[in-house]
Amino acid sequence: MAYDPVGDRAAKILANYNQTGEFVRCVSYRNLKGIKILDDDKILFVTKDNKRLLNTMSTSCNRLGVDRQLSFQNGISKICARDVVNTARGGCNLGKFEKLEEISFEKILNN
Repeated sequence: MAYDPVGDRAAKILANYNQTGEFVRCVSYRNLKGIKILDDDKILFVTKDNKRLLNTMSTSCNRLGVDRQLSFQNGISKICARDVVNTARGGCNLGKFEKLEEISFEKILNN
């Protein structure tokens, strides 16, 4: 099996969270603290109140995980599922935003 640094990076980051199965359609652009591109189809959004939202794109976005660059349309107030993000290789559609729950050290000890 070939080494996949992009997939390994995504798995290492996502290992710190539980996927809740709860989704939101949009997030406020002004409420975003940061964005981390995990791989070709997953982006982690961090809000100013430190909530984590995982966006799994509807289709894989060619080389997004390698290039790790994207941009949004100017003047937007929110980012929603089905919005197009621009990358070095073209546009890609976002999926829904899944709420993530951070795995606390106490939870790990109690399992």
